[in-house]
Amino acid sequence: MYSERDSYSPGYSTLLWLNPGEERVCVAYLSVAAVGEERRGWQKMLDVAWQLNYHATSPWFSPDELWRLGIHFAKESLWAEEDIFRGFSIGLLWAEGTNKQPGRWRQRPDHKYEIGWAGQNASLAVALLNDFLRSGDRDSLVRGLATLDCWVAGAALPGGLMRCHFDAILDGSSFLTDDFTRTGGDAREHQDACNLGGAALALFEAAQLAQQCGSPRPQYKDAALGICNFVLQTQRADGCIGRAWANNGVLLAMEGTIGAFLILPLISAYVHTDDERYLAAAERAYTYYIDALLRDGYTTAGALDTDCIDKESAVPLMDAGLTLYEVTGAHHYLNGAMHAAYYLASWQWCHTVEYSAESVLGKIGYDTFGGTAVSTQHHHLDPYAIACVPGWLQLAQLTGEDIWRQRARAAWDHGTIGISDGSLLVLGKQRPIGSQDEGAFHTRWREYGSVSEWLVAWPTAFRLDVLRRSNDWLSLNE
Repeated sequence: MYSERDSYSPGYSTLLWLNPGEERVCVAYLSVAAVGEERRGWQKMLDVAWQLNYHATSPWFSPDELWRLGIHFAKESLWAEEDIFRGFSIGLLWAEGTNKQPGRWRQRPDHKYEIGWAGQNASLAVALLNDFLRSGDRDSLVRGLATLDCWVAGAALPGGLMRCHFDAILDGSSFLTDDFTRTGGDAREHQDACNLGGAALALFEAAQLAQQCGSPRPQYKDAALGICNFVLQTQRADGCIGRAWANNGVLLAMEGTIGAFLILPLISAYVHTDDERYLAAAERAYTYYIDALLRDGYTTAGALDTDCIDKESAVPLMDAGLTLYEVTGAHHYLNGAMHAAYYLASWQWCHTVEYSAESVLGKIGYDTFGGTAVSTQHHHLDPYAIACVPGWLQLAQLTGEDIWRQRARAAWDHGTIGISDGSLLVLGKQRPIGSQDEGAFHTRWREYGSVSEWLVAWPTAFRLDVLRRSNDWLSLNE
């Protein structure tokens, strides 16, 4: 029950009052279709809802402008040097001013440096290597290599794991507990599948890019293979990979679908080595996690900050299914990718909510259409659907169904809303170039029609990643 001590708004207790003679009309649609496959009938309903509400949208910036803004934000606002660390801050928070100093955006002072998930150090470093190849900017090359060198040299653990948060390394801590509560160290440090999967995938790409840049770094591939080898050694017979481990490799958490983040690195390991063990492990894992989605009807949160129904780990299920289909030609992987894609679509807003011109969202011209809800626990919208764009475009190409291109285009355009060119003012605060808010409060879960004021790294990293991976920009700009 809501109380004055709670930070959330009592929005769901709001009543709709009607004056005498006043009426409100509600319209409901019933979608009826033959069920060709068990537990798939709801997918037709999603298609109908999309078709009823679909409308053309436009991005705030072109792909070239988004690349420039993203690189600028990474290098000018997120770049951090602290002791031995070279890399990127997880994001910016507003620091209120004092009599002597005005308010300003500053890097978050704790839980600062993360290799994947929200911090996206590995992905941003890969983007900088790519920027050097695109533009010849040597500063991008130097910073990209410095970041990856820092993580590979400083965060490697025996057995192939990597420490996913550099803060513990800077603090001089050595956390080797084998569960979340046992004494003998700080059990808060854990190495999770979401971060490790993102790290390994980026490191495989980084090894290739570093070679193209004329600065070979074979240690990047070695580190990626180390993570994959750890999976080979610890994967359960039924395909389950696990969720999180202590620094010594002891399993801390097994269940959930977060292990799906390690499937794509296993496929990459197979592509780079021709070692069939990696492909076999990837196929076992995919079968385990896609069966869980088909059985349970949901996936779970990507990291360990929450336990709830979520969309995050369905993205690697879609992408891994498409990649396994490419590698093996087995049609059931395409079918699995399609199911994951529809599950992701169930989180996507297919309609526009009107906000008052006085609200924050109204002032920036926010359109809910194409965005995705975060989870059952966090009731706001974010630009996470950017991560779905390559997979949805690939599905459009493979199936000939244009609705996937429409969804990708809407997700991309929505994901550009609120990016600052340096002149954007939100709540009276000027946003740094290339920054974007993580959360739009589209309900009364928090302050209705406002934003989170958390300028986190991951949306920028996601956009740069999509710009690297998606070549068919005509499909997004029609």
